[in-house]
Amino acid sequence: MKNKVAYLGLFLSLALVCSYVEAIIPFSFGIPGVKLGLANIVTLWLLLCSDWKDALWVLILRIVLGSIFAGQVLSFAYSLSGGLLCLAAMAILHHFLVKKQIVITS
Repeated sequence: MKNKVAYLGLFLSLALVCSYVEAIIPFSFGIPGVKLGLANIVTLWLLLCSDWKDALWVLILRIVLGSIFAGQVLSFAYSLSGGLLCLAAMAILHHFLVKKQIVITS
């Protein structure tokens, strides 16, 4: 891909917007720290369109920049561990399932 940096930057900005929208939505599961996971849609989309390495870069940069922009540095570790586990599970399921079963992968 010729413009890979621009391509990944577009996905990163989309993931940051989804994180911001998720932060302003007053939605509660009743368990502290549990979120809807809208930014993981972008990670899944990138995993399907590209490879897991690009998805990992966008995931890490989204969590770092999102923690800096939101001012919640203490939630960085929780977001990073949850995001990495989610990416690992999606990558394993994507490897064993066909692309038509994207609902199971998500």
